[in-house]
Amino acid sequence: MKTKNAEGRRFLSSAVAITVVVAIFAFLSLLPNAFAANPLIFDGVVISGYQYTATTGDVFTTTYVPSEQKIIVDFPGDSLIIENQTCNNGKIVQGCFDGAVFKGYNRSLPTPEIYEAKLKLSVVAPDIKIAKLLGKEEVEVGEETTVYVNVTNAGAATGSVYFTEKIPAELKLAELPGQRCQLSSSNTLVLTGDLAVGEVWRCDYKVTALSPGTHVIKSSAAFDVIKRETVEASASLKVKELPFSVAAAYPSALLLGEKFNITLVLKSDKKLDSFKFSAFMPAQIKVLSVKSGDVIEGSKHTTEKQGNGLKILNSERLESLNGSVEIIISSEAVAVGKFLISTNSSWSFDSLKQGTAKDFPVNATLAKPYFRVSKYDNKTGQASIDVVNPAHLPIFNVSLSFSGFTGLGNQLLAADEISSLSHASFDIARKTQTSEVAGGGSSGNFTAVIRYYTTYGQKLTETAALPINVSQLPKSTVQLNETPAKASAEENKTGEAGEGILREPVKPKRKISLRDIKAAAVIVGIIIAVIITFLMLRAKKEEKEEETELEEAEEEEKPDFEKY
Repeated sequence: MKTKNAEGRRFLSSAVAITVVVAIFAFLSLLPNAFAANPLIFDGVVISGYQYTATTGDVFTTTYVPSEQKIIVDFPGDSLIIENQTCNNGKIVQGCFDGAVFKGYNRSLPTPEIYEAKLKLSVVAPDIKIAKLLGKEEVEVGEETTVYVNVTNAGAATGSVYFTEKIPAELKLAELPGQRCQLSSSNTLVLTGDLAVGEVWRCDYKVTALSPGTHVIKSSAAFDVIKRETVEASASLKVKELPFSVAAAYPSALLLGEKFNITLVLKSDKKLDSFKFSAFMPAQIKVLSVKSGDVIEGSKHTTEKQGNGLKILNSERLESLNGSVEIIISSEAVAVGKFLISTNSSWSFDSLKQGTAKDFPVNATLAKPYFRVSKYDNKTGQASIDVVNPAHLPIFNVSLSFSGFTGLGNQLLAADEISSLSHASFDIARKTQTSEVAGGGSSGNFTAVIRYYTTYGQKLTETAALPINVSQLPKSTVQLNETPAKASAEENKTGEAGEGILREPVKPKRKISLRDIKAAAVIVGIIIAVIITFLMLRAKKEEKEEETELEEAEEEEKPDFEKY
């Protein structure tokens, strides 16, 4: 028989055990790692005065001093003196000298004695460690637990660290008390800065389990050494299966206007207290009726409007659940698109409050209208096109706008209605004689925008390709069809006036384009330039002639002194 004192002692012993584990974890994470090794970049035998290359690509030289049993290492940006059987740190590298052996003489060297020394070089670098611990490794849905995370620099140099803690979506961040790490986005904690040698960052927080399963919490720390290094750690939290589940059965594909049933099945294999359930039906799904199965007596449901949708609630008589309940919702899809039916459940189980939320997607579709060409004249740029409605419902207030065409004779490109499996015809003309396609250039298909309303008042917009390819346009008038092709045999029943008769395109009067004006201006400019040049040359010629005549006249007027 259990007594109150026994239960109290058991609770006390559990609390003490958790406290001891946490204390040990904190002590171990704070303990410096004296054996943490720096990245090794050279390990071998060197001779005084020679050059050697480290694995980083840096070239260094060594000088051995036999009288003092020391070796001097000159490393790019660093220099250090190392005594025999010791290690010494510089700014960039750490060197370890393990004795030298005399090998003979070389009289050609400034120092003829040859010694071979054993040398190791390592990069002085941070050594980042991550330790994680969970307060509880197994919890119920709705229960909290604490996550302890320590980030330690056990290396020999300060490191610039970028730390992230990714919390899975199945866990909710419940508390982040006074920690350096901050909530970034998408359930991610971030901590960045310089972590000194022996310094520890703590990032402790609490999470609440939202759904059953095994959820992995991942930690990552990136820091600079020789290259960008990354260390990771993870912890797994097991969340027990719920005693309650919600499932739904409904058609996987729906058409606009289709009536269908969605059956929600609420099931519990254990007795739940204070059970509450609600389902939200979006406005795009019209609810026709709601009824419940007879598995549990008195399991009736009520409905109430909420925002743009309808909320379905279980009745107050259903205060507990032990078994299953079916809720059958007769509905009608009144909009095109993908919409969610949201459910929310909450209850008490073994004095623990639990809950779950689940969404069920509903996708309603409508066949999109498209174009077909019945006639196109490349010379005049006129065409007759059909807008085909292949859907099972009519569309209304249809309007068109083209990238390179306009209505023939300023005809309004609109139709009040296009019946199901029917079409409407339009006469259009090219805006200019140059190619105008969606992306520019002189090849590709022309495009147009079709705007229309469904029978439920939803406005839809489609961008469709007009099957006239610029690069394949005929050089003469070609009639593709004398009569418009039908979308189906049922189109013959539409009784549209004038259907099947195409008007011959009227050749519009040629308009003077900007290109024509530019060409004419160039020609006029050339003519004017030629005339001006001609006049200038003629004037110069006349001027020379006048000068010649003047000189001759002056020669005639001079007295002939030889006569006297």
